[in-house]
Amino acid sequence: MSTFVLNTGLLYFVPLIIGFMFWKYYVPIDALVGYNVNENKVATQKGALALAASAIQLAIYIAVILYSAEIVSGLINATNNQLLLGLGLAFGSLILLDFKRNDTDRERRILERIIRLGRGSAETHFRYAFLKTRSSNDINDAREHFEKAIELDQENSQYYYVYARLLQFFNENVEKIRSLYERAIKHNPGDADLHYYYARLLFNETDEFDIAQTHFERAIELDPEHYDAHYTYALLLSTELENNQNARNHLERCIQLDPEAANAHHLYGNIQMSEFEEFESARSHLQRAVECDPDYFPAHLDYAALLYSEFDDTEKAREHYERAVELESEDSRAHLLYGEMLFNLKEFTDARRHLKQATEYAPDNAGAHHLYARVLASEFDEYEAARAHFEKAIELEPTKTKSLVHLAILLATEFEDEDTSIKDYIDESDLNKTIDSDMEEILDNILNPDSEDRSEYDEGIDDSPIEPIQDLDRTSKEINKRRPSDN
Repeated sequence: MSTFVLNTGLLYFVPLIIGFMFWKYYVPIDALVGYNVNENKVATQKGALALAASAIQLAIYIAVILYSAEIVSGLINATNNQLLLGLGLAFGSLILLDFKRNDTDRERRILERIIRLGRGSAETHFRYAFLKTRSSNDINDAREHFEKAIELDQENSQYYYVYARLLQFFNENVEKIRSLYERAIKHNPGDADLHYYYARLLFNETDEFDIAQTHFERAIELDPEHYDAHYTYALLLSTELENNQNARNHLERCIQLDPEAANAHHLYGNIQMSEFEEFESARSHLQRAVECDPDYFPAHLDYAALLYSEFDDTEKAREHYERAVELESEDSRAHLLYGEMLFNLKEFTDARRHLKQATEYAPDNAGAHHLYARVLASEFDEYEAARAHFEKAIELEPTKTKSLVHLAILLATEFEDEDTSIKDYIDESDLNKTIDSDMEEILDNILNPDSEDRSEYDEGIDDSPIEPIQDLDRTSKEINKRRPSDN
């Protein structure tokens, strides 16, 4: 029994090892001719050659295994049963290994050998560059091979397109990416995706919105059901071109194409409330957005703001503010809006906590410093800290009159023993260059304890730091968060 197992093991492992080494390091003929079964048709001359090459390779594999088995069987006294069993196991194992033939690491090594042999075609360099980028998550090592692929085949729009997308993903030079998209469109003007991604680049990275508009419209003309083109074009129309009616039209098309699209419902609802004051419609779409995607942060934030400001539904607003903060715990706007609502509801301890976080996560937000200073001064008697935050708000926005008013009150009431006045503060900080005569008169009246203005401001004023419904952050970063991912 032990002899049978030993002989069978030798007849299994020796052919397997030899076959595996051959399988691993042999350069396939179909790779040498540059054939890619995923991209090319089989029914071509190159496809027929690749199929024939695969058959030859299979015959070579069998011959190698049989030859190695014959050598082993000559060294041992093996029976036919042992020979058949060992060869069957060895060949079966190699077939299983060959299922991994499309493994990216092995394919990359094959392509490397082809390129070192000087037989690399445009497709070889392109495929190698793509795999290199994917495996290393770095464009630098693959750059020369993308360039080589384009040099060898200057009319293949796919090479330009994929290279541009990867450069865009890694935040490379915008002008280089732009050039690649333009060359891709030149060689394939009928590709909707090329127009869409080029338009998106222009929208996000440049101010050439008219050119972006042209390419968005061309993408939609070529593919009327291109969801991403409709949605991102709606963003352009609403944020930069101030054409909200047309933006609504494209968002309605988005919703027709995908009724479960949270981002389309959200943006549509946002436009309805901020531009058209159609609050019932806005509520319906924002509610639908959070139903479609319970983790969609912007929808929770804007839905909460709408519920509080227009429907006085503080409990549901609280629920969605809590969810927004849970989803994006370091988003200053979520903490600011929630803190503002809590301040108005006289829940000062929680308001203070959220407003403090708003100033920490967005230290350059004047509104956050202003409102945080108010709650510190009015509810916690922390006048030194309040003064510092009022001064920070004024530093960030020198013409922020509400901060000046509150600082004037604070200096006049809580720092009376010091040789300090709002006029001294204004002179020292050169704010007199930005304050008009009307504001000077208001501040003078505030310093007079018997004036009507003083009593009015002591009672408090409506000084919400931002209009939450109207405020849409139009930065490139925020726009990117609302767009489909390039990953």
